[in-house]
Amino acid sequence: MSDHSKIATWNPVRGCTKISPGCKHCYAETFAERFRGVLGHPYERGFDLRLVPEKLNEPLLWSRPKTVFVNSMSDVFHSDVPDEYIEAVAKVMQAIQASRLFRREVERDVLGKEQPVTGFRHELIGKFLAARHVRHIIGQGAGSATVDYITLSGDELWLDMFYFVIDETVSSALLNRFLKEILAAGGLARERIAAYAIGTKGAQVATDVRVAYEKAKLGEDLALTPAA
Repeated sequence: MSDHSKIATWNPVRGCTKISPGCKHCYAETFAERFRGVLGHPYERGFDLRLVPEKLNEPLLWSRPKTVFVNSMSDVFHSDVPDEYIEAVAKVMQAIQASRLFRREVERDVLGKEQPVTGFRHELIGKFLAARHVRHIIGQGAGSATVDYITLSGDELWLDMFYFVIDETVSSALLNRFLKEILAAGGLARERIAAYAIGTKGAQVATDVRVAYEKAKLGEDLALTPAA
């Protein structure tokens, strides 16, 4: 892509694996598979997952700010992508202070020390990528997860992200365990996540989860009902 362009794609990872019905008509796979076997082409291996370390520092060579579509042809949070490589991608993102896709903010940790934070200007892309990560974390279980997804699920700001999580969760066992966890924690936002799962996943949602959801809704209705 020309260095003068204001819009760029950056794919330090190429390829992916279909995990849900939503992947059926993947535009990236359709494009990549056209070039399978074409020697020298970036997608000569089709849509097979592979790391492209020589692309890692590419954005640092651009002389002008760009809106960047990160991993337009891949999933950086794919389970076969090593954590160290994901961290390397994140470090490049943090270095691109001029990029229009990212915003730079500062937070303070528990000791009061300033910590730089890189966030997404395009909120929906950010939530989609976060969902890929959180879906993997949910698989670890609430007791050992490195991200407190139970607390996150109670914040309406993260509803879209959890809808993405529901969409891409194939395992019925994992889906139902997650729904039980959040319904047990209570709260309107978590009820909305459960309602979305019941509406989109159908028979995958277990009977006991549906019962827990109905009880939660009844409790909410009773709480809003004036005393006689």
